Amino acid sequence: IDRVNRFIPGQEINEYRFQEKHTHGLVKWWNLHLKNA
Repeated sequence: IDRVNRFIPGQEINEYRFQEKHTHGLVKWWNLHLKNA
C-alpha cells in the first residue's frame, strides 16, 4: 500500500493503477459520478 489518496476532486483515477481488494467498481463509480461532485 502506497498510502496515497488518489481520490482528488476533479481528477480521474487510472483504473489500471488502482487495485481494488475489498471493493468492486469504486474507481469506475468515482470517475463517472463523483469526481465533479
